[in-house]
Amino acid sequence: MTNWLDKFNTPPEGYEFRQYHPSDGVEIEEVLFDVFGGTMTKDGKPVAYAGFSTIQDRVWASFFIHDQNIRNHGLWLIRLIRESIAMIRDSGAREVYVLCDTRMPNAEAFLRVLGFKPLKAMEKPADIILYEGLMGGFKAWRIRFEENN
Repeated sequence: MTNWLDKFNTPPEGYEFRQYHPSDGVEIEEVLFDVFGGTMTKDGKPVAYAGFSTIQDRVWASFFIHDQNIRNHGLWLIRLIRESIAMIRDSGAREVYVLCDTRMPNAEAFLRVLGFKPLKAMEKPADIILYEGLMGGFKAWRIRFEENN
């Protein structure tokens, strides 16, 4: 994690970056995630995070932005997330999944920029269909690394 943090040692003014703690998800979204990744803070409070967790032997990405002002630093966020995805790829993972909240403006375009593609209905195993149903309005997307190299 140290090398990764070193690449992002200059966050946007007024923000700080640190390793993700599971309590960050609770504080931001009232959800507990066991995630490897990073958290943006402002005035000591988490305002955004990007990370990865393993559920049912699948690697899932999680991105959440609570402070809408951080969107003004979109290129910095994209760089951070891309570096995170590269770390997961380099760890040997063959694919990464994410649930896209299709109600959010630009969510699909954001995932496409990162290299994710929506899963077709026939590609979805039962666990992914279940997660989509539980989240209501979210659709599963993935990156297959052998396609991106």
